[in-house]
Amino acid sequence: MQRRPLNTSSLWVVLLATHVCSLAALAQKPEYEFYYKFRTEFQPKLQETHHWSLAKEEIIEAYAASLTKDGIPGSEIARRIKLLRSEQNTLDADYYSRYYLDPDSNFNHEPNAFLMEVVKPRKPGVALDYGMGQGRNSTMIS
Repeated sequence: MQRRPLNTSSLWVVLLATHVCSLAALAQKPEYEFYYKFRTEFQPKLQETHHWSLAKEEIIEAYAASLTKDGIPGSEIARRIKLLRSEQNTLDADYYSRYYLDPDSNFNHEPNAFLMEVVKPRKPGVALDYGMGQGRNSTMIS
């Protein structure tokens, strides 16, 4: 069986589908919004107070107690605790999506200076480097 080369319109469809899927992966879910504050404020302060010795379950129990003290309804506490115990990878993905998009985070959004210097003399063109980071090194050279 002879394989046909991918035509330009098919290539654009593949690239568009890839881009849409990658954007969907970065979509933030409102029901995970609590995790950003948990991860950036609550957990580090609690761990620092305890000399970074607490296990995951101890952190979760302290978080539940803190939420109760703050008057958060029991159903919301149960929902958050369930997510912390069972959806860690999903919560982390949402956390990093928020982190990379937060203008106040400590993430450098500028392209790598060394990379920019290396590609400067190259002829402009198109390259696909899918899944290789947050996209900060994607650039248009003219």
